[in-house]
Amino acid sequence: MTLRTVAVGLGCLALLPAAAQASSKPNFPRTVTGTISGSYSAKQGETTNKASWTVKSVRFKLVHVRFLENTWTGYYDVTGGTVSYSETETGPCSYSLQQTFALKTAMPKRNPSTPFYMTRNMLGRDYYGGIVQPAKRWNVTETCSDSGGGQYTNALKLEARNLFDSGEKHFRIGQQMKGRYSYKDDYLHATKTWTWSLKGRR
Repeated sequence: MTLRTVAVGLGCLALLPAAAQASSKPNFPRTVTGTISGSYSAKQGETTNKASWTVKSVRFKLVHVRFLENTWTGYYDVTGGTVSYSETETGPCSYSLQQTFALKTAMPKRNPSTPFYMTRNMLGRDYYGGIVQPAKRWNVTETCSDSGGGQYTNALKLEARNLFDSGEKHFRIGQQMKGRYSYKDDYLHATKTWTWSLKGRR
């Protein structure tokens, strides 16, 4: 065995303890609490749709921890929070909606999305994310004006928009989580923005 081969082997061994430590199980907080707010704006021709919401005292509870491919992930469910939600349409047709509801009972029983999660990957880097999409629907009446100056109405069903999307934010587990994430949909000419302030509790 050459000296170069021995040196490479020793170098790899030296890295092993650091890698093992970096991927050690993090101390996930039992709950995450705080406030989330967001907005939506879209314009198609003369029609403008806007929505805004605030989730106060939101609460996520740790329900499962998974270790896969040297990566730890803690999964959280929604257990609290009150949502103030409003949505309007202006233009040739218009409607207005204002609602307040409990977030926990509005979440789908078989949720296809993870409301909140924290992850530590194999390199020891931490990040968090999630999607909060309540199964909340409302009936609204849309009032429209015709070319002759008359009016008519339509019955519409609205669905609550995604209340939380952080993208994928890097941080250190145990630190406070504050951020802003914005997404533009060029097809719908829409912009969605979320802001939040969250803190883990043991």
